Amino acid sequence: MKKFMTRLPVYYLIMVSGMYFLQDYFIYHPERTDSKSIEKAAKNSSLRIWPDDVESCRGFVSPLEPQKARGTIIVFHGNAGSALDRSYYVQALGRLRYRVILAEYPGYGSRSGKPGENQFTADAVETIGRAAKQFGHPLFLLGESLGCGNDGLFTSNRKR
Repeated sequence: MKKFMTRLPVYYLIMVSGMYFLQDYFIYHPERTDSKSIEKAAKNSSLRIWPDDVESCRGFVSPLEPQKARGTIIVFHGNAGSALDRSYYVQALGRLRYRVILAEYPGYGSRSGKPGENQFTADAVETIGRAAKQFGHPLFLLGESLGCGNDGLFTSNRKR
C-alpha cells in the first residue's frame, strides 16, 4: 500500500497530462465526408457549395435570388455532425426570405484543418468577412452550442 501511495502523484500527473493533451479529442466530434458526397448531398438539399468550389468550401448557401433576400444569416452549427445536417434552417429562414449560409468548421465535413477554438474563431471572422463582401448587409449570425462561441469576437467588425 505504501508503494502505491508514493506512486499516486505520478499516476495522477500522467492522467491529468493525458487529459490535457487529448482534450480536443474529448471536446470535438466532427463528421468527416469526402468531397463527392458533399456535392451530392448539397444538390439533394437544394444548396450550393459556398464559395463556388469544393476545394475552397466554407459551407453551403441557399439558392435565394439576391434581389429577393431581406438579408443573410450565417449559421454556425453545434459540435456533432456537419453543416449539411442543419438544412432545416434553410427551409425555415428561406420562407422568411433570408439567404442562409451553413458555415462549416475546419476539420468538419470535407474541410481540411484541425478542430479547435483558435481555428474556429479565425475561420468565423474570415467567413463573416467573405459573406459581407459577397452579399452585403444586413448580415446576421445564428449559433447553436459550439457555434455560439466567443461573445467579444465580432465587436470590432460590427457595422455601426
